[in-house]
Order: sequence, then C-alpha cells, then structure tokens
Amino acid sequence: MASTHVYDEMKAFLQTAVTPVPVLDWDKLDSALQQREDPFIVLEELFCDEIVASFGDPSGICIRETASIQCHCFVPAPESSSAGRTLAESVQQAFRLQQFQGVRVLDVTPPEPNIGELNDGIWSSVSVITDMTMDRIEAIP
Repeated sequence: MASTHVYDEMKAFLQTAVTPVPVLDWDKLDSALQQREDPFIVLEELFCDEIVASFGDPSGICIRETASIQCHCFVPAPESSSAGRTLAESVQQAFRLQQFQGVRVLDVTPPEPNIGELNDGIWSSVSVITDMTMDRIEAIP
C-alpha cells in the first residue's frame, strides 16, 4: 500500500487535472457503479515498496518509496470505446513526466481496455498504470 502522502498527493493532482470527473478510492467502486451515470475514475493500488536509499545524510536515512497505482476510467455504455480511451489518455497526459509535492512520476502506461472487468452494456473501463517514487528522510534509529 502506498504511503498516505504519495496516494493523497497523486489523487489530488489527478482530481485537479481531470475536473469535473470525480476521482474515487477503490472502496467506492460498487456504490459509484450503482449510483452514477457520468464518467468517473477509481484508483487501485497495485504495488508499493520501500528501500533504504542512503545512509550518508547526517539528519537521517533516505527512504525511497516506489508505488504503482492503476487508474480505472469508467464511462457509461454505449459510448465506451472512444470516451473511455479519451478519458484514460487525459490521465496519461496529466501524469507524464510530472513531479508534485516530492512525488516523481517514472512511467505511465498507454490506455488499456479492461475487457474482462466490466463491459456489461452499462459501464466500460479503460486503465492506465502510473509508477512513481518519492524520497524522504527518516530519523536515524
């Protein structure tokens, strides 16, 4: 699970970039699918790791966090293929080569349809995966 700082900063950055499309946490997916008729984005944390990057700083140890977060872009059918790809491409463009609040985006995948996930005639989903990193200094134990 990504640290609160990385996840919150990424979510806030994305929400600003795709306004007025709401950016939701994964645990809000079921209620969003039942209640909404407008496009929305759901974040899913795929991977997170922390390593000690250096011991040389006299103020502490540099910890490097890396994380992968998948951005699922949901659009109502039947306009799903073009609208979903357009929304996912806007997410990809927003994150490409960005740095915000100490978080550095390393890579953003091209949009990929989630064929087996939801293509039930009501919703369709296209996703991009964002890889990011952040360094922070922790006190020497």
